[in-house]
Amino acid sequence: VGLLVSSYTLRIRQQEVNARAREARTATLYALSRALGAEVSPSGIAQIAATQAADILDVHAAILLAGPTPDAGLVLEATVGEVTLGPDEQAVTRWAFDRARPAGRGTDTLPGVDTSAFPLAAHGHVAGVLALVPRRAGRRLDASARDFVEAFAGQVAVALGRARLAREAEAAALRARTEELRSSLLSAVSHDLRTPLAAITGVATMLRDGRQLEPEQARELLDTLCGEAERLERLVGNLLDMTRLESGALAVAREWVPLEEVVGSALGRVERALGSRPVTSRLPVDLPLVSVDPLLLEQLLINLLENAAKYTPSGTPIELEARSEPEAVVLELSDRGPGFPPGEEERVFGKFQRGAHPGVGGSGLGLAIARGIAEAHGATLTAHARAGGGATLRLRLPRMPGAPVVEGTA
Repeated sequence: VGLLVSSYTLRIRQQEVNARAREARTATLYALSRALGAEVSPSGIAQIAATQAADILDVHAAILLAGPTPDAGLVLEATVGEVTLGPDEQAVTRWAFDRARPAGRGTDTLPGVDTSAFPLAAHGHVAGVLALVPRRAGRRLDASARDFVEAFAGQVAVALGRARLAREAEAAALRARTEELRSSLLSAVSHDLRTPLAAITGVATMLRDGRQLEPEQARELLDTLCGEAERLERLVGNLLDMTRLESGALAVAREWVPLEEVVGSALGRVERALGSRPVTSRLPVDLPLVSVDPLLLEQLLINLLENAAKYTPSGTPIELEARSEPEAVVLELSDRGPGFPPGEEERVFGKFQRGAHPGVGGSGLGLAIARGIAEAHGATLTAHARAGGGATLRLRLPRMPGAPVVEGTA
């Protein structure tokens, strides 16, 4: 009776130990799932997996991932403890990777090697190998531990597959955006650049041929030549400015300047484009100085004014109004043109976005460049529908500390 009771007691205690081990491993798989769910990079996933495997199994662990090309083999991505990958270990990991089956100690394949290799396989794709080396010589993984490691490797493989799909989706989206940008750029080059080039070529040919022209005709041709050259210069300048903004090469040379000076300079440069459109400026005399790059801010205003002139009928007014707020200086440009379609207020700032108005040319970069310049200053540029018809473009320049106070300002 005593032997029978002792046997049952030992068996119950062993079952308790096994139950606790299963509970710990289940908790580890749950914690691993949560940790991997918050990680998106393969290197981060590999480090988490190696750390968790080493802790729960009391082993040295390493994660090897497939290289970028089929010929690159396996690349050591993360290690915890001492893992030596000699020729035998490399043969074990490569066999496990190629055949998607465990190999090494505790298996039927190359059991004499101390390293156990488990493939990280999910949905028919092998992402890498989990290599385990016991900390005590001669120790083997029992059947339950092997089942746990295979489930562990499966979760890691799923996480690596998710990261791979995310990278592929991101690359596909980037290719789609690149293709869209290429198509838009090709459209701008093929139409908006060829048109002024054709006009310049035609006028230059007439002047070269020495045809007898009246002084008035010659003056008109020269005006056309100058106008198309300026248009071509603006288009090329916009493309170059957009390239600088996209590449991050735009440097902001800040200095304290009065806003009215920048506004006046911009109005002077777009006088011809504005034509007969009256411009009303309401700039309070007590506006504080703004810390900006005056050349870039002038270019931003020029783009806004040219956009307003392009989409508003001749003779309609354009209004510029500024005000000072506790944290910003606000400049608004308003017109009485067709305005923005409802819900399109953000889309108009996209690259190569043009309004659906026949007879209006341009590359569709003016507002995109203006917003890029605003963001380089830490400012915001937004579009709004204007009460009574028309549009308002609002620029909010943040007030910087240390502004000098001059006579006539507050």
